Order: sequence, then C-alpha cells, then structure tokens
Amino acid sequence: MAKTTKAHFEYFQKCVKAWMDKLHIAGWQVYFDHDDIGTTFANVAINYQGRVVTFTLCDDWKPTDIRPLNKTELRKTALHEVVHLLIAPVRCIGVERFITEDEFDTAVEDLTVRLQHIFWKEVSNGKT
Repeated sequence: MAKTTKAHFEYFQKCVKAWMDKLHIAGWQVYFDHDDIGTTFANVAINYQGRVVTFTLCDDWKPTDIRPLNKTELRKTALHEVVHLLIAPVRCIGVERFITEDEFDTAVEDLTVRLQHIFWKEVSNGKT
C-alpha cells in the first residue's frame, strides 16, 4: 500500500481532463476529490440529469504489488473513470429498463474495461 500525494492527485486530474478532451466529452461540471474510497483506486460519481461529475482518487493506493503507483497506472485509472462517463447515457437508460441494477452494472463495467483497453492501445499510445 502507498499513499497518493498531492502530486499524484494533480496528475490524475490532468489525465482525466486530457482523456475527456481526447474523447470529446464536454458539457459537464467537473469536480475532483482525493479521499478514502475503500479498496478501489478511483471512482466516478455521475449525476447525468444535472451534468455533474466528480472523479475521486483514492488516498491509499492498494495493492501496489498488482498495480504500482506510477504515472502509467494513474493514466490508466483516469481513462477507466472517463470511460465510465463516456457510457453514462447507456447506464442512465439501462437502469430504468427491464434488468436489475446489479446486472446492468456488471455489463457496464465489462464494457468500460474493454473500451479502456482499446483506447489505451489505439488512442493514447500510453501518453496524455
């Protein structure tokens, strides 16, 4: 486990903004937080109707043996959360339909991971 620093948080914010720009995501009121969010590396809270989004970076990066705390992992983490925002319209519609929220969340997470890998390889070349 490693503590994320102010520099890590600032870099995460820079990466989120860069990914949003690259993926042409605009029209959102964007906030950032650096806090304890349990066992996840980052989180995105989306108010789709209000067009407000908050990206949160964990204050404890765990486990470092699986994902070391470095710029590459911060960029990948930022991309993952931005992809969640990219597909927010699908989630907003999906949870109001005929499947459970858990089923839909599982499908959304799978799509997010797939898109993250595509974007990481094809769009970014590992750079922001």
